[in-house]
Amino acid sequence: MLKKRSLLYLIILALELAFVLFVPNARAQTCGQYGTDACPPTDLTINKTVRNPITGVFVENLVSGDATYSPKDVVIFNLSIHNGSNRSFSTVQITDTLPERLTDPKVDESDLNKVKDIKNPDSKTLVFLLKDELKAGESRDVKVKATVVGTFPTTKTLFCGSGDGLENRSLVTAEDRRDDDTASLCVQTQVLGVTTLPQAGPEDYLPLLPFAILGTVGIALFIKRAPAKIAG
Repeated sequence: MLKKRSLLYLIILALELAFVLFVPNARAQTCGQYGTDACPPTDLTINKTVRNPITGVFVENLVSGDATYSPKDVVIFNLSIHNGSNRSFSTVQITDTLPERLTDPKVDESDLNKVKDIKNPDSKTLVFLLKDELKAGESRDVKVKATVVGTFPTTKTLFCGSGDGLENRSLVTAEDRRDDDTASLCVQTQVLGVTTLPQAGPEDYLPLLPFAILGTVGIALFIKRAPAKIAG
């Protein structure tokens, strides 16, 4: 009886050890909802940042409390593509997809020499290829830009992030590699702290009229008496 119980303990211990060693390894090697698809390599990456309109510095996101853009402003994004593999990719494609409140995506003029085959399937999409192959270990930056739409709802004055249609997404693909990243911004539709002074009409100056008359009379009397004092 004791031998059977000891054997049972050994079997349970062996099963637990196998579970600890096998399951994490299996999870690391398979992806997908049912664990049947191989994990795609993650050595091709893209990092998207947005330009701060005040400092000019590119940051991951602009959130409430940060500098804001205004309707019809041009927003500049920086795409940093990195090849972390040990091989080169001859065809690297970038797809930039704009949200609801950004339009007219373009490659910035300063980086047109870095890309080729630029296409705009619609007013919200920009597709292009890197001009030369992306070598192993190489990183390359490309700036793209878009325009803030001119019309916003009047229910509020500050719009931020994906919830307000201001999160921009970029996708990079090369052979079986792919990666994507986003950057969001805020738009202020009303300039804060600025007031309009009322225009003054003729009626606004009526209370000052008696003082103006007295001042004119006083100046005339002074001029009239001045020569007499000099002559005396």
